[in-house]
Amino acid sequence: MLPLDRLTDRELGVLRLVADGLSNEALALRLHISVKTVEALMASLFRHLELADSWDVNRRVTAAVAYVRNESAQPLPHPLPDEEVQIVAEVAALGVVAARRALDDP
Repeated sequence: MLPLDRLTDRELGVLRLVADGLSNEALALRLHISVKTVEALMASLFRHLELADSWDVNRRVTAAVAYVRNESAQPLPHPLPDEEVQIVAEVAALGVVAARRALDDP
């Protein structure tokens, strides 16, 4: 697992956009910076993640995959207590019942 905690907030934001599939040009447009600045941010990001330039490994893909895996492993920011989960489930069930009754009424 790559050490994502070494990234600055800016680098982490850029990595999120990379994981969304944005190219350097698209990153530059989205962030209102030059492509050269994006390249510098990517180089810094690769250094912090200790991803050396290599002919057999795509650093951009490796970093994006690490980001996605890290995000999917994170707990929900504000998990609901069990009681609230039950209430949400009951309200959803009532909505289904109400919708069925509305469809059955002529």
